[in-house]
Amino acid sequence: MRAPQASRSPISVLALIFAVVLAVAGVATAADGPKVEPLDGSQHYGDLDGIELVDEVVAIAELPGGGGYWMAASDGGVFAFGDAPFKGSIGGVVLDEPVVGMAPTASGEGYWLVATDGGVFAFGDAGFYGSMGGIALTEPVVGMAPTPDGRGYWLVASDGGVFSFGSAAFHGSAGAIDLDEPIIGMAASPDGGGYWLLASDGGIFTFGPTAEFHGSAVDPARSLDAISIGTDGSGGYWVVSADSQVHSFGPVQRTPSAAAVCRSESVIGASVSTSGVWLLTVPIDVPLPGYTSSATAIDGASIAEQLAFAQACDQVGELPDFVKPVAGPLSSRFGIRTHPIWGIPILHAGADIAAAGGTPIVAAADGTVVAVDSRSAYGNTVVLDHGGRVATIYAHLSSVAVEVGQQLSSGEQLGSVGSTGFVTGAHLHLELRVDGEPIDPAPHMGL
Repeated sequence: MRAPQASRSPISVLALIFAVVLAVAGVATAADGPKVEPLDGSQHYGDLDGIELVDEVVAIAELPGGGGYWMAASDGGVFAFGDAPFKGSIGGVVLDEPVVGMAPTASGEGYWLVATDGGVFAFGDAGFYGSMGGIALTEPVVGMAPTPDGRGYWLVASDGGVFSFGSAAFHGSAGAIDLDEPIIGMAASPDGGGYWLLASDGGIFTFGPTAEFHGSAVDPARSLDAISIGTDGSGGYWVVSADSQVHSFGPVQRTPSAAAVCRSESVIGASVSTSGVWLLTVPIDVPLPGYTSSATAIDGASIAEQLAFAQACDQVGELPDFVKPVAGPLSSRFGIRTHPIWGIPILHAGADIAAAGGTPIVAAADGTVVAVDSRSAYGNTVVLDHGGRVATIYAHLSSVAVEVGQQLSSGEQLGSVGSTGFVTGAHLHLELRVDGEPIDPAPHMGL
């Protein structure tokens, strides 16, 4: 039966209105929506960057022939951009399992959503031809592909099992093969006479008389995380990897992608076709540690991880001219010391400057705020990127006067001295990191 068509409006024109409606309605929100990054000259039709969503976006699908795309969230909400028509969604309907993928009809006037239990939901001119809903699966469904005539579809599970419905012919599966890596998606040959399965390491498995094997994206020299697969329209296929590269196999060879191989966002999905390539990206989420004796080290490691992404495209450069960020004497030097609270030897990765609570703290040099967090050990913390893989960290603040992304000039206030986190009294814990590693800030800041 056809799924209920309800609740969520198209986002093509009304993205900001949607955000306001959520806020007014008091809906609990989870995370900001993703950005869309067009590659190789593909047109950008809009995205959900900065919009707070109830559930995360899990898929992007292009309008056949180009001109727009849809996004689908794990709760079944659908968002339409450009010329892609909104035909309904299951946002607001309680699902047994989350939605994991979507596929458009050949006309572009409808689409299917598929959940991890194999449940299929049809909208617009998309016919419902059956599903795995209610059938116990060994492994979850991870994707789907429509037939060229729009009268059927295939579902694929993470173990390579394939399920066919409507006019979709079953050509075999990898369900009985012992896979090194799970299957993450599939694409059908242009005539529907076969399909390709894509594994997370870029491996390709072919089934059917018209799905020829042209190679795979597996690279023994490095770890490759595959994201999506699409067909080139001439019997070949293209694979998008998490480093934003498009790998081409078959008759139509794409020129190397212009995307940067280093990035501060995580690629969570992609749509690749003859008319364009679009990436779904979200900021890297670095979890904060709990309240334990190892939290000081874990806090420091998570800051290093944040900097690794924020400075991914930088080369190590010269140290800038620093100013002392707060007035006061040096109260604890850089190096191994006995932790004042836990009583264990630990690296003191910075220098402590004693000052009364509320004393202004300024940026030690020009920089960009890359993190503002409330941490268990470091307390309220600001991280500044100064370029050249140089960063300063300001911890235990009583208040913060900046936000992520803000550009600061040397000497501009960023917060105030406090005693948040693991401390015995008010002071500034100041760190200097070069290429991710802490070095003694004292010689460089006149401490």
